[in-house]
Amino acid sequence: MVVAPDQDTVLETPFGTVEVAAKSVALIMALPSCTAVYNLDDSRKNAVVVTIGKSRVVLVPGRHAMVTSHLVESFEMVNPAEAFDYRNMASKKVDGDLQASTSEFSMTNAIANIKQLRAMCNSDHPKAKKVANHLLKTAAIMSTISGADGYQQYQHPRMTASAVIK
Repeated sequence: MVVAPDQDTVLETPFGTVEVAAKSVALIMALPSCTAVYNLDDSRKNAVVVTIGKSRVVLVPGRHAMVTSHLVESFEMVNPAEAFDYRNMASKKVDGDLQASTSEFSMTNAIANIKQLRAMCNSDHPKAKKVANHLLKTAAIMSTISGADGYQQYQHPRMTASAVIK
């Protein structure tokens, strides 16, 4: 779900609470195996916050957090956005038997892969245009500041069958 609220919004998920401030844009994926939150754009400090028990993860634009069971072996096993490019991945145990994985993600890659964001960027609606212009400006700034090197995709390992040809 892409969220771009006019007023501060709090969403309850099975893995914690997500706060999204007014005039922010976030992607939230709440699945049975995890909750993933991506800060795509904001206009103030602490605009996108994930709270897991007593732990808080504050996300700035271009940062992501995913909360899942500590039993999950690695990020790629439950990554809900395999087409996104990530870097500087870190994981830590939080609140009991949960873990949080955090990273930077390529905002331009995310915008290109999310149908709703592409539609918003191509919209003629004045409000959508305003949000999209701010989002694209933030993505350009983050890309300039952080560079484009070192990103990689984390895809679930898939088993393939092959036949031996004689």
